[in-house]
Order: sequence, then C-alpha cells, then structure tokens
Amino acid sequence: MRMIRRRVAIRAAALAAIASLAIAACGGGGDDTGGGSDVQGGAVQGPAPASGPPEHGGTLRIQVGLEPANLDPATMQNSYAVSGAYGNALYGQLLTTDPETGEIRPGFAESLTTADNTLYTLRLRDGISFTDGTPLDAEAVKVSWERLKDPKISLALNVSAAAPVDEMRVVDPLTLEFTLGQPSAHFGQNIVISALNWIVSPTALAAGDQAFGERPVGAGPFMLDEWRRGDRLLLVRNPDYFEKPLPYLDAVEIRVDTDANRRLQSVQTGGADFIINTSAEHTAKAAELGLVATTPLLNGMSILMFNMAKPPFDDLRARQALFAAIDLKLALDSAYNGYGEIPTTLFREGTPFYSPDLTFPATDRERAQALFDELAAEGKPVDFVMLITQAVDSNKLAQSIQAQLETFDNVNMEIETADSATWFTRMGAGDFGATTYGWITVDPEPSLSRFMTSTSAGNLMKLNDPELDEALAIGKASTDLQTRKEAYRTVQERLIATLPFLPYNRTHASLITTPKVGGIETYGGGSPRIDMLWLDQD
Repeated sequence: MRMIRRRVAIRAAALAAIASLAIAACGGGGDDTGGGSDVQGGAVQGPAPASGPPEHGGTLRIQVGLEPANLDPATMQNSYAVSGAYGNALYGQLLTTDPETGEIRPGFAESLTTADNTLYTLRLRDGISFTDGTPLDAEAVKVSWERLKDPKISLALNVSAAAPVDEMRVVDPLTLEFTLGQPSAHFGQNIVISALNWIVSPTALAAGDQAFGERPVGAGPFMLDEWRRGDRLLLVRNPDYFEKPLPYLDAVEIRVDTDANRRLQSVQTGGADFIINTSAEHTAKAAELGLVATTPLLNGMSILMFNMAKPPFDDLRARQALFAAIDLKLALDSAYNGYGEIPTTLFREGTPFYSPDLTFPATDRERAQALFDELAAEGKPVDFVMLITQAVDSNKLAQSIQAQLETFDNVNMEIETADSATWFTRMGAGDFGATTYGWITVDPEPSLSRFMTSTSAGNLMKLNDPELDEALAIGKASTDLQTRKEAYRTVQERLIATLPFLPYNRTHASLITTPKVGGIETYGGGSPRIDMLWLDQD
C-alpha cells in the first residue's frame, strides 16, 4: 500500500534513489562479520532468529543503555538508542516504514495524503481505543501534536518535529487535516522518526503532565504494570490491541545498564533476551557468540557538536582548531577498540547524495597549535566543557579527546557527565560547550532540516547560515532527484565552510538477541517495533 499519494508527478528516479540510500546505509562499523540473510529490519549476522509461526506467551527481557526521565512522549526520543523501545511498547505507531525501502506504511493511521506538499490529510483506522477506553481519534492526534509544540512540556527535538505544522482541523472523528508552514514532500518521514508517532490519551492527560509521565496511557501493545526507576520497567499485554493477533508476548521487562559490555554479557549468559547496541565491535562479537545481530538500514553519524552561540565555538577558528587537533582514529580506538568508521564525507559512498570531493578537514597538529595561539593572543582561549551521558563509550571518547588536547598549549577541556534527562534539558537550553550527539536517517529529510535549519528548535548547535537554510528547504520540498542532489551538495559545502560539528563515527545500530527471539523489525530511525516480537518457547 502506498501511503503518500500525490496528484503531482513524482519521478521514479527519486524514489529509487531513496530506496538505494536505505539499502546502502546498512551498518556503521568497519568490520566484516559475514551474514547477509535478512529479516524485516535489516541484515542479520550470526545465526538466524526464530522463524516459523509466531508463538504466544512469555516475557521478553530487554536491556537498554538509557532510561527516560518519564514516559511522556513529549520527553522521549523516538530512536533505537534512546526511547524507541519504551514508546513503541506503550503507544504503538501512528505510521511505520518499510524496513527495506523506507516507504511509509500504515499503523493506527490507514493513510496520509497530500495534493501539494502543504495541506495533508491523515485518516485513522476505525475502532481503536486507548487502554482507558478513550477513542484514538483525530482529536487525540491533534491534542498530542499540540503538546509537542510546547517547549515547556516537550524536548527541543520534539518541538522541532511538530513546529512545521501550522494549523490542524478535525474534519470528522477519523480525519485530521493539517497545514505545513513550508512545503515538505517528506513529512511522513518526520512523523515516523519523532514522537509525533506516539499518540496519548487526552483523558489521561487531564491528571496533569507529571502524573501522566508516571502512569501513561496509550493504545500500544503493552500497558505499564510497574516501574522501579533505575531498575526495571514491567509492561503487560494489552488484550485490546487493534492489530490481532499482536502482541504475541505476555509481558516485556526493560532494564537499564549503561555499560555496553555488561549488556552483551547479559544476553550471552541468559540474563536478557534482547539488547539495544550501538557498538560495531559488539555486533561482531555477538555473531561469534552465537547470538543474532540485526542491523537496521540507517545512514547518519555520531558527532562532537559545538555550541556556536557562545565562546569559544562562536568563533570559526576554535572549531577549525578542534578539527585539526583531534586524531579520530585514536579516539575510536579508545571508545570502540578500533571498530567503527570515521566519516570523511556527509553521506556514505554509494548513496545518491555522496560527493567524494567534499570532505571534512583532516588532522593537522601544526595548524591546530597556531589557531590555539592566535585565539589566546586575542583573549579568546579555547576553554570549554564537554557534556556527555553516562554511557561508557562516551566517557572513553571524551577522555581520549581530553588527553589529546592536553598535548597542546592554550586549550583546556573539562568533562561533565549527566543522566539522559539532564543531558537533553541542557542541550535544549544551550547549556554546553560541546557534546556528543548524532543523527540517523534513511533519506536526508527530515533529519537534516530539523537538525541544521537556523529556525528549527532541533538546531541545538545554533547554526545560522542562510545559504544552508535555502538548500535544506529545496531538498525538503522537491521530489526531483537532480534538484535534490544539487541542494545537498550545497549543504555539504556549507557544513565544510562552517564546521558546526566534528563527525567521529558512522552510525551503527544493532538489535542483539538470542536465537529464540522472532519478529524483529525496525522502522524510521531504527526504532524497534515491540508488538511483533515473540519467543520460541521450546
């Protein structure tokens, strides 16, 4: 079923380009662990996952690296590494994507249509209710999306996702019309990679935002049973889930461990069935240990993001100095034991928008010291705090960068660690000098425009470049492949000129499971579907 239907012409070449981008984006590390069989969600390394008719019953034990501050979608991020498992279990999906092509597919919504890339119509399935009995209707979608636009409630990333929606009108209980402030040919992708995909019960919201975040009500495949913060979250099956016979599981238990090595050991020794993994090394090790590693089809990169709104990184020379000073191979060796891939270009080789001649600056110690000295002589020393999460690999990366910078004069970097909720809050408030971050995508839109456009709430680095804004707007509005190639070439040129972030690793994600887990599928930014998972009971 083709979900986005337009009365304007869409060139087949553009659609083929998006599909090839998705397929080429598989993996993120420099290792070659074999495999190549596929399930819904991406390439598989190691043994095959459970197959055959899905079985009912059992409790799936998941381990993740981060715990959300609360369970309100406005405060969560819809991605594989952050809150995807939580959100999809509790709230299900308004829309999903084909894991091979990235094409929009139905979820709670049966269609999303547009005639002009500005006025959209969202049509919901009939008969779906939240677990408190409230209908999941057009008004509920409108209420959920309006909350995401409120910066007092919502993360900056979710504000930026909802901000393009100017007006919403409930046509009838199952139909919502909405108008975008600027044309976007790819707004369905914006929904599936953000919290716009998670709809909440308006009735439950009446208890207040804090109460809702602690006792959320969605229409997803599972319901909250117990949450012991810092320990475990227990979810039980929603018997009224709209898509029968899903879900197959009786319950899902989610535990948090910030140490990726312990997470891998846990699934190896039987302490967990399923872990969220961001390490190329652990993907390789999983196959060697007889575990299943499913790698979603993603593009993107991990970055050191600079705050361009305040010293020292409001000065281009400070950013140039960091590029010249840091040996990324040493940093990756420290954080990931040599696994991974240093991005030299914005897009991967083999994808439609790859430009091999547009490369980020290389290490040049002599130039770095000259820039540090020049800035210090002007009374602008490069002195900053690098804000990171509690993840072990982030700490190793930061310590490597700090050690490298200590070999130069006139530069000082301190490391500050924060829990994920504080990290998100401080990024949104601009309370950082530099921080580890990342973007993931299939098509460049909407990730790049949300992250880089000067007026976007998701532009956490405060990049302001009119030429870049114009190119991003063209890439967002067009479906013509050549037009988009030219636009994204300009995007790459402006990023190299302004250097708002330092790329250090190509995105890597895998879902590591025991061979007893079946129904593995991801959508959007690698967000794992929980409704389709099942356990081989033998």
